[in-house]
Order: sequence, then C-alpha cells, then structure tokens
Amino acid sequence: MFSALNASARGLTSADAAARRSRVGPNELTPARRRSLWRELAGQFTDLFAIVLLVASAISFLAYGLQEPREVGTLQVAVAIAGVVVLNAGIGFAQEYSAERAAESLQAMVPQPAGRCATASGRNCPRGTSPPGTSSSWRPGTRYPRTAASSRHTRSPSTTRR
Repeated sequence: MFSALNASARGLTSADAAARRSRVGPNELTPARRRSLWRELAGQFTDLFAIVLLVASAISFLAYGLQEPREVGTLQVAVAIAGVVVLNAGIGFAQEYSAERAAESLQAMVPQPAGRCATASGRNCPRGTSPPGTSSSWRPGTRYPRTAASSRHTRSPSTTRR
C-alpha cells in the first residue's frame, strides 16, 4: 500500500504533503450535486406505473372526447386516474425530499476529518487536509466517518472479523 502511494509508515514530509494537497486537493469526498426540485418532481412521473396510468388516463380522455353522446362516467374515470398519478407523485416527492434532508442532517452529525495525520517530521496536519499517503492515528472512543473506519487496512474490533 505504501509503495502504491509513494509513502512510508512514518508519513510524508511537509513538502510532500503540501505538494500532494496542491495537486489532488484535500482528502475528502465532494458532495453530490443536487437536482432542482422541479426535476425531482418531474422524476416522479417517469416511473413505469405512472406512465401506464397516464396513458390510461389519456385514452379515457380521448374516449370521452370522441364519444357521442358524451358520458360523464368516462370523464370521471379519466380524472380519477390522473388524480391518482398526481397524488402518487406528490407523496413520492414528499417522502424523497424528507429522506434526503434526514440523510443530510445525519451526515452533518458525523465528523468529517479522519483522525490526526502526521507527517514524517512528526508535525500534525490541519484537520481535514491530509493528502493521500499520510498516516493517521486512531484514538479509541472517537467517532470517525464510516468510509475511514471500514477501511480494510484498519484494525478495529468493530471492523475486524474474528
């Protein structure tokens, strides 16, 4: 692993850490780009079930428009089917919106820096700025992001199989 990162168990020198940080940026995940609310809502109508119901509603509206004499029951069926699709889309949108906000709230509770990184000179890197190749020290009882704590190179009772 160290050879793949061109590093050692002692860590990087301050100059190497600064060079890597300027070349690849900080060692943190970039947040996913969010779609607009209108796109999220429109996405609710792209489900196969919603498309089938919209086609059924359109056929019912067409049948109402073409029949002589016009029966109000056909119009009621068309409106009811369209109403079900709109109601389903509204409920689905509200649930997804709420779930995304809850996930963001939980993400904000997890500390982002993965421990204390040390360079070869023994100096600590500022929190959250460790480039790939630096060594991190893990302290018992400290919360870390799941991505860092579940690394296959981490030896921890909670992540190691017995």
